Amino acid sequence: MKAVHDRPLLHGVAVLLAAAFPSPLAAAEWMVIGAEPESAPHRSLYVMAADDAWIFERLADGFGQSKVNRNDDVIAQVRANTINSVIVYQVFEDAGGTNFISYSLDFKCQQGLVSIPEAASYDRAGKTEKGGAPGWMKVTDNWIGRAEMIACRWSDWQEARQAWKGASAPAAKRKKARKAAPTFASLGMEYLGEANFFDTKAIVDLVWNTRWGDAVQPAYYEGTAKEKAAVAAKLTALREQTRGVLNEGSKWAEIAIKLADKAERMGDKFASDMAGVGGMTEAEVIARWGAPASSIDSGGVRTLTYYFSDTQYGVANNRVDILGAGGQVGQTYELGVTSSSRQCSRTLHLEEGGVGEKAYRVFDFSIGC
Repeated sequence: MKAVHDRPLLHGVAVLLAAAFPSPLAAAEWMVIGAEPESAPHRSLYVMAADDAWIFERLADGFGQSKVNRNDDVIAQVRANTINSVIVYQVFEDAGGTNFISYSLDFKCQQGLVSIPEAASYDRAGKTEKGGAPGWMKVTDNWIGRAEMIACRWSDWQEARQAWKGASAPAAKRKKARKAAPTFASLGMEYLGEANFFDTKAIVDLVWNTRWGDAVQPAYYEGTAKEKAAVAAKLTALREQTRGVLNEGSKWAEIAIKLADKAERMGDKFASDMAGVGGMTEAEVIARWGAPASSIDSGGVRTLTYYFSDTQYGVANNRVDILGAGGQVGQTYELGVTSSSRQCSRTLHLEEGGVGEKAYRVFDFSIGC
């Protein structure tokens, strides 16, 4: 199975890499996608990183447990079960209240649904309050709708950006007239500027410097020496944790791609049967194929073996008698379809690992008859 999306599937790895080791990878272009109606000094803006590197894709929970029929459109199933996630910040002007709220938004693009698994508010002393609306609901025509447009139809934002920067293709090279490219205004948003994706202070400062120049930005609470040391210790621990998650996530992302390519090279008969096995947990394997015929543990590797029957079709050159008035007068040959049943085996090799849920996961397989 080849790539299902235009964007790469390893955005999560890039995010962790940028978080652990600050670099130009973390640079992002931010858009204003909404505003509350309050006037100064109670204004607030919703802002979002619009580069496609900050649209994170994953498969819906439980999709790996469903059995994929070899006659089904596997790519269509993957697309229907893909969740696109983004982060939106709501920046506040109020000096004595919330500094910003960070919203995590999940979108089921084909179904037009949104979930907000977490919304965390921060004041200028770093105090946090968390909430969210993790259930699925219809996308609303407000800042959430603008976020969905970027998350699910990112190419529209890209065209608007190209038009905004004047990077359109020469008309002479166009074979036929095209409809006018969308603009930021037609998409209901405004360009804000560039800021490091992981530096929330820089993002808040960008809003104040470009949108609220008529007001005085409240100062941040610096904290005592002890508080500063505690924050530094937490950042160091987070950096080490991120490094480990990065390595583990990169490993299983590579395994998933490697096994997808391996399944595709085996041809149509087994490609869909083995689609998506890279990184599947043992529970997901059993949910798809049932209990294995054998399970063997050796050297940290668990090997699950399944046996099944398969029908082999072929073409035979059959000899046919030619009959005349007096009986047989000759012979000829005709092509015919043949079929035979054969015994096959499917073997999956698992080792413990994964990001988040630690479990035995598939890192290789073999299948043959």
